[in-house]
Amino acid sequence: MPARTYLAYNESRKTVRGTKSLKAKYRFTLVLCVNVDGSCKIEPLIVGKAAKPHCFRDSPCPVPYIHKKMLGLIRLSTDTGDSTGQVSIFFFPPNSTSVHQPLDQGIISAVKINYTNLMLSKFIEAYEDIERMQQLANQAKKEEKVSI
Repeated sequence: MPARTYLAYNESRKTVRGTKSLKAKYRFTLVLCVNVDGSCKIEPLIVGKAAKPHCFRDSPCPVPYIHKKMLGLIRLSTDTGDSTGQVSIFFFPPNSTSVHQPLDQGIISAVKINYTNLMLSKFIEAYEDIERMQQLANQAKKEEKVSI
């Protein structure tokens, strides 16, 4: 999202003050998961801190949502006795991210760009609708004055 706030020609700086109120304080994490060849894709998942976020009060979340208090904490736990031999843990060598992690090849950045463009276009549409409503209200006031 843009880091700056632009004022319309009819707004004053006194009516729109401060940047703290304009910054979003709540963040979500979008989890995308796919294997290397793309044959197994898991549905996107949103992880947040709140059990019932305010943004989903009026409309439901379009993708599955879970909440975790300790969102930044990642834990890998294994059983001490692996009797099946099915689980193996290994670390990737340096500079091999693009080979072993397909989502780092631009898919995540493309999702972010598409999301930002969609949100900005919705903001612009809403702003234009507000401007149109104000113009219609002003026009109605003028017509009312003329008819009186």
